[in-house]
Amino acid sequence: MTTLFLFAHQDDEIGVFHEITQTVHLGKPLRCIYLTNGAWDGVSPQRRNSESITALTQLGVRRQDIVFLGERLGINDGQLPNHLEQAWEGLRKIAETLAKGTAPVSRLIIQAWEGGHQDHDAVHLVGLALAKHLDILGQSFQFPLYRMPAGRFWLSFAAPLPQNGKVIQSKMSWRQRAAHLMMLRHYRSQAKVMLKIGSHLLWHHLQDGSAKLQPVSLGRALERPNSGIMLYEYWRLSTEAKFRTQADPFIRQLIILGAQTK
Repeated sequence: MTTLFLFAHQDDEIGVFHEITQTVHLGKPLRCIYLTNGAWDGVSPQRRNSESITALTQLGVRRQDIVFLGERLGINDGQLPNHLEQAWEGLRKIAETLAKGTAPVSRLIIQAWEGGHQDHDAVHLVGLALAKHLDILGQSFQFPLYRMPAGRFWLSFAAPLPQNGKVIQSKMSWRQRAAHLMMLRHYRSQAKVMLKIGSHLLWHHLQDGSAKLQPVSLGRALERPNSGIMLYEYWRLSTEAKFRTQADPFIRQLIILGAQTK
């Protein structure tokens, strides 16, 4: 049975290196799917694709199991909330194709509903829709990546929100933690970002060293991701009001569909 890993951008996989590695080691089929083209700050989609291919294949993922759906659909970095229906249809077709083979989708790993980047929250919504459609909500999980800062740091990294439910932790060995840190070298086009995120990843591995997943819930999509300002607003990438205008029709449809099947 296939696990789908859904990402907004080429490098978001850094949040689930451990889960990807575990899935590969268990011999379970998987697909890593990117829902935007990743083109940002003058970097081409092709370069970002190449970086993620290098990282994922080093983890043991086959090249044919890496899908750049966002590039195929023409969804630009930062614009996924404008293309929720389009991304959903693209994912549904992929799931239908897999269902016709020998390994239908049985599990989703998606980005958390946390108010970090607007594309990350949009991935969460599309993932919820697919999980509901496939009746695998109970086998689907979200992973925290980053959100508005807590304490003295410029962001909160890999910090699960209590509102998102019970945290499922997998302790990593020191060798695994070191290997994950070394993987950041593959994202050279994002060197400035990786230098910043890398410090948080290093701190996380030193003082915690566990991979974290949480369950998903349709009801959470009706709530604000967190009680404070969204990080994408702080970074001036978008506004919460704009995101809600883009996402609420899709959310209403998602919840209505869920209610109809109870």
